[in-house]
Amino acid sequence: MSSWLESPVPALMVGGLTTALFVGGWLKTGHRWMLLLALAALGITAGLVVLERQVVTERERVENTVLAMAQRVQENDVPGLLEYIHSDATNVRARASREMGNYKFVRVVVKNNLRVEMSSPTTDQAVAHFNVVVVLGDAGGMVTDQHIARTVQLTFAKQGNDWRLWNYSHNSVLGSPDQFSEAFGP
Repeated sequence: MSSWLESPVPALMVGGLTTALFVGGWLKTGHRWMLLLALAALGITAGLVVLERQVVTERERVENTVLAMAQRVQENDVPGLLEYIHSDATNVRARASREMGNYKFVRVVVKNNLRVEMSSPTTDQAVAHFNVVVVLGDAGGMVTDQHIARTVQLTFAKQGNDWRLWNYSHNSVLGSPDQFSEAFGP
């Protein structure tokens, strides 16, 4: 059911096909009940699309957190970024603060391959995988406008009702660590 709540495409495809079949049946036979079924299918489809837009799933909440964190990085807002880190992940908080202090970010673009894997509902953990392209310079201003592509893995844990960063890693798009990488771990 969650895929129906995360994208309008399933509802539009099934509802559109069902509506088209009933309209076709009505045109072919002239039976009024076929037209009524087509209108009902159209109404149900519209209702499902509205429901999908209203309901925010846990996966979508994690995706929204990723995008909000990327915005904080682009704004070079270290205190704002640290708010998204789990309060028990003090080593991650220190590492993120240290890394952010090394660079001046100009642009951060999370690519369309953002994928969130949810663990079982009882453990309240999720892992986001995606590519990102950043435009940055060093904090001292010696190097500017460097375009760097990274693969990113963010591990989240629930803290209250919010998803907070528990751990992270980023590597070159070739998958291997480079001069910008720190080992993944606590």
